[in-house]
Formats: sequence, structure tokens, C-alpha cells
Amino acid sequence: MKHIWSVLCSKSIVDEQTNLISLFDCMEEIQVHFSGADKKNISVLKKDEKKNVPVNLEITSLWFSEEIKEDRKLEIKIGLYDPGNKNIAPILNEFTLPKEYKRLRTRIKINSIPFTISGEY
Repeated sequence: MKHIWSVLCSKSIVDEQTNLISLFDCMEEIQVHFSGADKKNISVLKKDEKKNVPVNLEITSLWFSEEIKEDRKLEIKIGLYDPGNKNIAPILNEFTLPKEYKRLRTRIKINSIPFTISGEY
């Protein structure tokens, strides 16, 4: 199975008649700013403690395979790494691509993003 592309967006819609997908509010980066009491609470996070920011996001991907002898299982692993290079939000999903198809489109919904310390993730 070959990964063709992935896009982080707020939502996607698949047209019933054409099976074409539309991606909305595609993201290059997400910035979170805190102030007041929230900022104070964040600065006192204990080691290995996480806070979650509620979001509505999707990771939409396209996969391709020419091996069409049997159904194929695809295991997708996604990680969010904090500035200390620790994977704080591992995601594992499995999909099956029937043998009659060469392409698979996956959509993984995310409802919160955790963080541990300030910095780039």
C-alpha cells in the first residue's frame, strides 16, 4: 500500500453521486494562546501531565495499491510529538481495501489535541 497524500482539515464531504471529496478549512498550523488563569494552570503542569484543547479536525488520506490478488488490511499509525520528542497522542486505525479496488480514501476524526509543554509539536 502506498501513501499518496494526507491533509489536515476541519471537515470533508463526499459527494454521493460522484464520490468526489471536498476538504474544508485545510490547516498548515494550529496556534493555541492562553492568558490569565489558563496560562497560570498550564505553567504548573506536572511531568507527564497533559491538557487537551477541544478541536474538530480530520486527517484525510489517499492510499494506492496495485497488488489486487486479495483484500488488503491497512494499519495507520499517527503520532503527535511534543517538543521533547515524546509521542503524546498515538492513533492507531485499521482499514480494509477490498481486492476489486486499487485506491482507498481514509478519514480519521480528531476531537481534541493534547499538549504537555509550550513549543512546536
